[in-house]
Amino acid sequence: MRQEKANRKEGNRYSVAAFWTILKKAGRRLGKNSPVHLAGATAFVATFSLAPIFVLIIHLLGGILGKKEIRQRIIQKFSEDAPADSIAQLRQFIDGFQQLWGEWYINVALFIFLLFSSSRLFILIRGSFYQLWRLKHFHEKKLRFQIRKWLFPVALIISAGVLLMTSVLGHSLRIFLGEAVAEVSPTALQYFNSLYRHGVSLVVAWLWFAVVFRYLTDARPQWATVFVGALFTSVLYNLGKTILQPSLSFGKIHAVFGTSASLVLLQLFIFYISLLIYFGAAFTFEWARYYKQTVYIPEDLSYYKLEEKIAKDDNGDSD
Repeated sequence: MRQEKANRKEGNRYSVAAFWTILKKAGRRLGKNSPVHLAGATAFVATFSLAPIFVLIIHLLGGILGKKEIRQRIIQKFSEDAPADSIAQLRQFIDGFQQLWGEWYINVALFIFLLFSSSRLFILIRGSFYQLWRLKHFHEKKLRFQIRKWLFPVALIISAGVLLMTSVLGHSLRIFLGEAVAEVSPTALQYFNSLYRHGVSLVVAWLWFAVVFRYLTDARPQWATVFVGALFTSVLYNLGKTILQPSLSFGKIHAVFGTSASLVLLQLFIFYISLLIYFGAAFTFEWARYYKQTVYIPEDLSYYKLEEKIAKDDNGDSD
């Protein structure tokens, strides 16, 4: 601890040693908060929330690009991230919900159900962030604040849809630029497509995690902290999915679980990705603490507060 303070006084703020210290602290913080339980619960809830989220995006934004186009892009984007054999289960869920739409009163009831189902995932993740970031509930605000808290997941779903549309536009730009690259060097086209796809995925995930870290909880980390934590988490996410795609074998899982293999594969993928995201959240918290970047809570959202006593106690231990 004394060495950390000495490093700050010497101006050695953004060093490899400081990054390594924050990394170790983040690992210990995650380890003390039952990461397997957090990721397992997230994987279970996400299995039943992803399809409602995607169906809501299809119907909320389908009027712009068309529902079929949005659905196709969602499946395509998810297939780029998750193991290919897990997509069948998700596609089946989406198609099943799509077939339920009909009369207006059925649509209203289905929309409410989808909204409730999809919000469960964000509420669970928010609770996990509260646990990792040492937030404690101490009193309730008025009804309008509670309604805003419940409806905020809808804003996250819409923002996810907007980022999805951005990636769709990026796909069109890649085709345009790819034609120019192919004219110059056909052999370079494959490398260009790979670099462009990974670059867009990194940026989109970076922006998404920035929104989540900044607004999902009532705590408001500084934007400097948010962007660093979101970038770190985006890198973890993209590395994780690159490693997990070939590592999670459908054949081996099918031999054990049979017809449920696609569902199990999807849950395993979400489980490991959730571990990386929660590690990124712990890293964001430790980054803010190490560099004394304030995590404040707006007055109108102050039904949660940081545990100041624990934060002070932590300054004296090795956490």
